[in-house]
Amino acid sequence: MLDTSNITKLIAAQEKYLMEATTPEDWIQRSLEVIVPRGRKSALAGLWLKDRKFTSADLKHARNRHPYWKQIKQNGYKERNKKRWSKFNFLTKKQKWSEDKIKRFLKVHSLYVDRELAEMFETTIPGIQHWRRKLKLVDRIKCQDPSRRYTLRTVVFLMSMAEYKLRELVTKEVL
Repeated sequence: MLDTSNITKLIAAQEKYLMEATTPEDWIQRSLEVIVPRGRKSALAGLWLKDRKFTSADLKHARNRHPYWKQIKQNGYKERNKKRWSKFNFLTKKQKWSEDKIKRFLKVHSLYVDRELAEMFETTIPGIQHWRRKLKLVDRIKCQDPSRRYTLRTVVFLMSMAEYKLRELVTKEVL
């Protein structure tokens, strides 16, 4: 049978060791070394912060810089990204955007988030972000010459251009 009094004494000693940390970096290192349960560590962190001039943001910053936690965060990132991309990939077939589709996008782009637009236009979220960038570039082109009136047809024509061409037009400041 386990002797709970010894375990209790060990955890108390470990808690004391943890509370003696002097910096957030030291706290993070010590928290990895002790066998104190996670919930208790969290409560102790609150008490530790209350006694010192540090904030929870300082602890978070130290945790994000610690090699152990960096490694943990990096593990499986490719799988997580693939899962996320496949979840929101509504692309049915590669297709060129028609003039009508661009007009529809111009009408609804501000009403929906990227995921909803990707589903609506049967494309990917990066595809929608590409069209939003192009629209922003067209807006910048329109701002360069406020005296010129841009019709919907002109905007659709500009939106159908390649993104790099729109960037060239913005940097040249000539249309």
